[in-house]
Amino acid sequence: MADDLAAVIGHFGLEDVTLVCHSLGFKEAIRYLSRHGDARIARLVLVAPTTADVPAWCASFEAAGPVRQRP
Repeated sequence: MADDLAAVIGHFGLEDVTLVCHSLGFKEAIRYLSRHGDARIARLVLVAPTTADVPAWCASFEAAGPVRQRP
């Protein structure tokens, strides 16, 4: 689904996108960011993110490299 999201964002030429994710949908948002970067994403909203391994997941995401900070 992350690649499908990238295709939709690219097809419509969207910029400054706000991704709103609920429950396990946050994994797809993170997968999108790790595969396609954050150039078109302005904000990420996680609503009740659910997983059994959030601390390990966060550590692996941080280890992947810096995320561009927005002013």
